[in-house]
Amino acid sequence: MYRKPHILVVEDDVLTAKIIVKDVESYGCQVDCAYTGGEGINLAIESVPDIVLLDLILPDTTGYDVCRLLRNHIKTANIQIIVLTTRGEIDSKITAFKCGANDYVTKPYDTKELNERITACLRVQRVREDLDKLIHDQRETRGNLLKAEQLAITDSLTGLFNRRFFDDIISREYLRFHRYGIFFSFMMIDIDYFKKINDSISHHAGDIVLCELSEVIRSQVRDIDILSRWGGDEFAVILPHSACDVAVPIANRILKAVSAHQFSPLTEGESLTVSIGVSGLPTENISKASQIVEAADQALMRAKKKGRRQIEIATHKDIPPLIAVS
Repeated sequence: MYRKPHILVVEDDVLTAKIIVKDVESYGCQVDCAYTGGEGINLAIESVPDIVLLDLILPDTTGYDVCRLLRNHIKTANIQIIVLTTRGEIDSKITAFKCGANDYVTKPYDTKELNERITACLRVQRVREDLDKLIHDQRETRGNLLKAEQLAITDSLTGLFNRRFFDDIISREYLRFHRYGIFFSFMMIDIDYFKKINDSISHHAGDIVLCELSEVIRSQVRDIDILSRWGGDEFAVILPHSACDVAVPIANRILKAVSAHQFSPLTEGESLTVSIGVSGLPTENISKASQIVEAADQALMRAKKKGRRQIEIATHKDIPPLIAVS
């Protein structure tokens, strides 16, 4: 049965977006449109289009970050991404391909050329789908495969990324910083006096608190930020392309939102608080991703010692030395 190719256009200029949508629809495609990077990411994850036509200049982030995050998400990792932008310099093209773009077209574009590039990407996508079907026929249903892959990177309680997947992501972010100078910050969040909830109410109540807290934190971070359950009552956030001066206001939002939220297992008027440690790059004396995590952990411990419900920023004293291996 024939299925129209599904294209997602991510373009902040409304007039330009209408022109692109009209052109792509004339090629016989189904088209959705997003006007911000965050909206584009959410739509891509929700609908999993065949191709994303992605502008580099967006109001809330860059096309590079959108491209990178789509490549890092299990549902959108294999989507064909065509960058469609006014930026024609070679450095922009190189960066786009490094972030995971499949093709690059500059505006103003030739409609026939764009059609052929979309057709070429669809051809690649169809070959990939045929391969998926072959795997499905030989092993198990695609749904079970996707479920298994999702379970491998997801915390079963909160639905957030798990520690194993998060370790891989922060290693990739550090590698990008080391190679291309793309800095980022890191946030470690810990519930204050969480043991009292497990001991005085129940472990089931503690699980409910963790699930509700994950949603509160998710509501305060940006679409491009990567949230994980680190373990126990600790959560971690990577803030791509953001130094500590960007992370601190977000941490403050989290602090206030958690204190204001009425957690269902607690009695009315009883509040919950968190402490937060923040670290990030660029920072001297950091030469390994694990040092960023440990520095944030040290800052978190300092926040706990100072009375909890506060934010501490890691300093050079919090960065652990690397142990030489003989």
